Amino acid sequence: MLNKEENFKEKENHRVFKQLLNNFMQSEQSSKIEEENISKNIKIVPKFFYDNFKKQLKVEFRIGEKQLYKLKNLPEFYEKMLNNEVYQYGAKLNFIHTTESFEKESQEILSFLLKYAEIIKYSNEMNYTYYRNNFIPDNILLSNSGLDDIFEILKNKNVAFQINAVEKNIYFADEEPEIFFNITEVEGNKFKLKCNIDVFSYDILQGKKYIYLLFTDSLYRCDIKFENTILNILETLRKNYTNEIIMDEKEVTNFFAMIAPEIEESVVTDDLPKYVKDKYIPQKLGVKIYLDYDANNNVIADIKFCYGKNEYNPLTNQNVDFARNMIKENEALNQFIKTGFMLDRKNARLILANDEKIYQFLSEEIEDYMKKYEVLATETFKKKEIRAPQMKSIGVRIENNLLQIDLSQIGIELSDLSDIMEKYKLKKTFHRLKDGSYIDLKQNETLKFLDDLNLDMENGFTNLKDGVITLQNYRSLYLERCLKNLNNVEVTKDEAYKNMVESLETEQKTVQMEIPKNLNASLRTYQKIGYQWLKTLDSYQFGGILADDMGLGKTIQVIAVILDYVNKEGKMPSLVVCPSSLTLNWLNETNKFAPSLKVCVISGNAIERAKRIDKIPQYDLVITSYDSLKRDIEIYEEKAYNFRYMIADEAQYVKNNNTQNAKSIKKILTQTRFALTGTPIENSLSELWSIFDFIMPGYLFKYRRFKEAFETPIVKEESEASLERLKKMIEPFVLRRIKKEVLTELPDKTISVLYNEMQEEQQKVYLAYLSRAKKEISDEIKMNGIEGSQIKILALLMRLRQICCHPKLFLQDYEGESSKLTQCIELIKNTVESGHKILLFSGYTSMFEMIEKELKENKISYLKLTGQTKVADRIDLVDKFNEDESIKVFLISLKAGGTGLNLTGADVVIHYDPWWNLSAENQATDRTYRIGQKNNVQVYKLITKNSIEEKIYELQQKKAKLADNMLSTQNTFISQLSKEDIMKLFGWGIDMKDYITVIGGGLAGTEAAYQIAKRGIKVKLYEMKPQKYSPAHSNQNLAEVVCSNSFKSNLHTNACGLLKEELRMLDSLLIKIADETAVPAGQALAVDREVFSKRVTEELEKMKNIEIIRKEVGKETVNNIDDVLIDSEIKSELQEMAEDGIVIIATGPLTSNKLSNEILSITGQDKLFFYDAAAPIIEKDSINMDIAFWGERYEQEREKDEPMEEWQKRIQSQTEASYLNLPMNKEEYESFWTALVNAEVVTLHEFEKKEIFEGCMPIEIMAKRGKDTLRFGPLKPVGFTDKRTGYRPYALVQLRQDNTEGNLFNMVGFQTNLKFGEQQRVFSMIPGLESANFVKYGVMHRNTYINSTKLLEPTYQLKNNRNIYFAGQITGVEGYVESISSGLVSALNAIEQYNQTNKEVIFSELTMIGALSKYISTTNQNFQPMNANFGILPELSEKIKDKKLKYSKLADRAIEEMRKTIQNI
Repeated sequence: MLNKEENFKEKENHRVFKQLLNNFMQSEQSSKIEEENISKNIKIVPKFFYDNFKKQLKVEFRIGEKQLYKLKNLPEFYEKMLNNEVYQYGAKLNFIHTTESFEKESQEILSFLLKYAEIIKYSNEMNYTYYRNNFIPDNILLSNSGLDDIFEILKNKNVAFQINAVEKNIYFADEEPEIFFNITEVEGNKFKLKCNIDVFSYDILQGKKYIYLLFTDSLYRCDIKFENTILNILETLRKNYTNEIIMDEKEVTNFFAMIAPEIEESVVTDDLPKYVKDKYIPQKLGVKIYLDYDANNNVIADIKFCYGKNEYNPLTNQNVDFARNMIKENEALNQFIKTGFMLDRKNARLILANDEKIYQFLSEEIEDYMKKYEVLATETFKKKEIRAPQMKSIGVRIENNLLQIDLSQIGIELSDLSDIMEKYKLKKTFHRLKDGSYIDLKQNETLKFLDDLNLDMENGFTNLKDGVITLQNYRSLYLERCLKNLNNVEVTKDEAYKNMVESLETEQKTVQMEIPKNLNASLRTYQKIGYQWLKTLDSYQFGGILADDMGLGKTIQVIAVILDYVNKEGKMPSLVVCPSSLTLNWLNETNKFAPSLKVCVISGNAIERAKRIDKIPQYDLVITSYDSLKRDIEIYEEKAYNFRYMIADEAQYVKNNNTQNAKSIKKILTQTRFALTGTPIENSLSELWSIFDFIMPGYLFKYRRFKEAFETPIVKEESEASLERLKKMIEPFVLRRIKKEVLTELPDKTISVLYNEMQEEQQKVYLAYLSRAKKEISDEIKMNGIEGSQIKILALLMRLRQICCHPKLFLQDYEGESSKLTQCIELIKNTVESGHKILLFSGYTSMFEMIEKELKENKISYLKLTGQTKVADRIDLVDKFNEDESIKVFLISLKAGGTGLNLTGADVVIHYDPWWNLSAENQATDRTYRIGQKNNVQVYKLITKNSIEEKIYELQQKKAKLADNMLSTQNTFISQLSKEDIMKLFGWGIDMKDYITVIGGGLAGTEAAYQIAKRGIKVKLYEMKPQKYSPAHSNQNLAEVVCSNSFKSNLHTNACGLLKEELRMLDSLLIKIADETAVPAGQALAVDREVFSKRVTEELEKMKNIEIIRKEVGKETVNNIDDVLIDSEIKSELQEMAEDGIVIIATGPLTSNKLSNEILSITGQDKLFFYDAAAPIIEKDSINMDIAFWGERYEQEREKDEPMEEWQKRIQSQTEASYLNLPMNKEEYESFWTALVNAEVVTLHEFEKKEIFEGCMPIEIMAKRGKDTLRFGPLKPVGFTDKRTGYRPYALVQLRQDNTEGNLFNMVGFQTNLKFGEQQRVFSMIPGLESANFVKYGVMHRNTYINSTKLLEPTYQLKNNRNIYFAGQITGVEGYVESISSGLVSALNAIEQYNQTNKEVIFSELTMIGALSKYISTTNQNFQPMNANFGILPELSEKIKDKKLKYSKLADRAIEEMRKTIQNI
């Protein structure tokens, strides 16, 4: 019997199973229903509704097969499609909502429907306040881009339309309507222009890319040209309520000259008499251009415009009596202006006087001129062509042991060669010769060859004698490699040169030299080749680096060379300098392989060494250590011994040129020097230079020149050309072979990484110390920078590494265990039990004490070798380990035993702790993995997880991938610890980005990206175009100039002109390109907008350090700020970018909604300022203070019954307040109000019309609500008394102080949309403002900007997140040049932060750049966007009334201050 509890459980199990079964059955049944109801014949039929009063077009949709059903809720339909729902419409339509259910013809319209239904759904859900009303769910109100999209789908089809309740079918015509204009002659010598259609019979619909004409029963798609021409005429006719225009003779002449050419095919002149056509209709324009040079080698162009037989010069004021085509004439003249031609008024011709523009004209543009026009040139002009140097032949010979190169046939005058090559080096595109002709300096093999030669010439090509260059003969092999890149050049080489090159080629495969017979060894083939290579270098008195892999027998190859010399001549001793640990190894190897050589080791105390040095002439080979040599160098210099060979073994000991090791060895006199090393480059290219400076002093020049020519371009700029050139230079003198290439019989080597995890107590110690170390190193770097913190950093890193090995290494009272030691002993026990012998390396000798204790407890025999082991004992220890099978483990400190030892008795290597330098580990491993090893070698690396050791290992792997392209065997070198390396090691953003992110490809963003990239830092530049366009942008180029093409004045006495000059001083890319793409604009700088943005785009695209990413920043999931603030787990894309990298946000006033929400989340603001509702700003000095008075509301007002005199005395004693007040009487107010409501306003963009009146109202709109509205609003006089009358004024305008200096005031409540000229006119009617100087007019357009005064530093850095900078108009600077300025400042500071310099670049407020930075970062409750103006600069020490003089002095002061600043940056 089941008890009650068991019975309940059984019933519950049955219930759950039954529910599961039902679910499956329902699912199965549902699947069957779905299969039965799948249809592929459902169609979607759109129906359009046009309201020609509101000019709105919307579209509804019906779906079905035979019977159609209206979609009443598009967002719900979108949801059903998203979830593949089964749903029934009416009685006859039931289907699965999948794309496949719809007929093929309807699938494009389905995609359109779903796209806009999704927008309606999410917009309604989000319910943005500035949309006011939700979208109606049963239709789509077509936007400009929506109209473009749906027309593309329905083009050339008939579509259902309802126009003002009238149903009809409209044909979507992908063509322009046939509209033409007939011209006929009428009475009185007049002419009638009449359109063939009724100008009131069409409607215009605006798309984004096209304009549409709804006319008769068709919707025509028309392009921009149609809009600017045909439609322009139609609209003119319509606005004047007429279908025709009557023109007199002068007007018809202008019509045919300036309008008809633009609409040629639409003008009908069939009814005009022939004499009229001949008189008024211009013949086809022909242009003749006569080109020549003047005395100054400027290009001069005489122009003739030709109409049939009629010719005239358009540059004269000549009156002509024939019809002209003004459009085509202007096109021709504009082309000349664009090229850069200027008017020579005196000679009535054009002149091109700029060398660069002449080159551009001759190299590229002239072809276009020749296609369009008849171009005639004088013989002088033809002779001065652009030519590329072409070397015909070159001669090479060796005389007096010097290399001579004959350049007399290079195709360039030798007197010009030095100047040409100087410009080529500066990457100029051309050089202009004295005769006016051009040399093309673009990539050319002759110039590249000469530039390669120029590298070795201190004075360039200035000292050429008879066209011959003389170089040291060690350049022969470098020259040979350069000659191989020349094509179609006859190269003559003398026998001496050919013999030298052939004998020194490192790719030798045959041995021609005889090996000394008394060498007690049989050399392998590669060793014989090495011997032969060393001997050949020696025969020409060249040095070399034998860089064979460790264990390949570098020693025996050198011994063979010395032995051969002694056998044949033997009069001079040779010197080997090596680490002290290897001196006896050299002695043993020499005695073993060349017992006939007399060998001496310089060792012992100073007296003993001195005695042996005295006897050096008695020996064939002398061996000393680096340490002994630097101690004894004075004796060697005194004795002045001259050695036959000097060998630097383990030459990395001389890699630092400033050490005593390097200085001492370079002082020794010797005929030939060789360096032996398996790692010629470990940390930097300067090490390679130092070794070459030993083997062949001067070959790689002085270090400063080497750094300029190679190290900086290769390491900082990643210059492939410099890398290739250096490789060519060193390859002949470096011989490098690796084991896998030459020792195919060598057994396998396997490397395994074994990870261990810290035990609880060990981990607590590690994390506590890590936390403390982070704080210490952060404080240290802030105080001293990266460079000055090296010792502290290394000390802290060492402590962390010691904790990983065993905390007891520096915490004596630690009683816990070490997971690594436990792992290591287990590994040793298992390995020994398997019959293997082990080399165990560690960087910490104190660790051996703990390992020894464990080995003794486990009765495992071992040996130990550290830096304390005597040199004489080392060989005995090595022999004992190799020969005694009972000794299983050899404990060796990495520094003491990492080089020179042969330990092939072991076949297992354990690296107890990772070392910084991977090559040091590899050298240690190769003590056993070398010639003589018969067993496979297993290498174990013990790494502690989640610790600094893991990061060191990752760093090793990363550095190992940076192949050393200097060496043909791909040996790697490790750069010194970078800032990123250090940050990763300490766990600051484990994947700290090695680039700076810039968001926004506008003016500020592109300037910032350029400034960063040119300093060698990588940039990721995000630009959302063409994926998404803002309402104001139209092309996908970067730095698109939208509103105007003017960068304002170039005069220094203009604030914007001063700002531009400061930017030029700071090498602004955008100002440079603006100057280069300027169009005539008087004293202003105006640009060709398309050319400007194209040039900026091209410039950034070719910069290696810039990656341009075309996508919108912002996550789809972050719909608004609440997503981030409510759920802390959600991170915006911006937060993720700034978490481990530096970000500059330069997205401008039209920042996308997605990114705006993300900016809100990081700034902590509840809104961005969506409108630039700025009122005009006025200079205080221009306000009439006889009328204006200071005072706060109610504080200045005259009390009831207060005597006039007392009141006047009281208000005169008041100090300056925040407000200046301008009283108005009734007559003054009414005159002002009348002018205001009738003034011209600026036409808003479509996207501004929708949102402009949400949060603010222009003063002119408010005024139109009633004559007294302003008097109860911003102009209310309550609380004030007019000092002119002693009574309350009729109305009152308030001016509020706008900056800290108090010299600028804004008009309170006067946000306006009036045109600038109207603002000057109307607002000057206010008493007190008769002579007002408006430094900034009021504006009323959408402008997203942050409250910078609360959020930003003067560096444009965000106060609450130091990884984020803002730049551009989003910061509150206003204007093109101001945006560029902010981009440059933010970039300079981001660079300093990236480089961890602990510096800020803050410009003096005496400069315009500094004043803008201060303005946007100084607390201001009434902050609004500001452009450059002299009012934000501090006042001069002297009072100057003359405005021009004052501005001039302010500009001079700013320029001088900027010069000082640049010197300090």
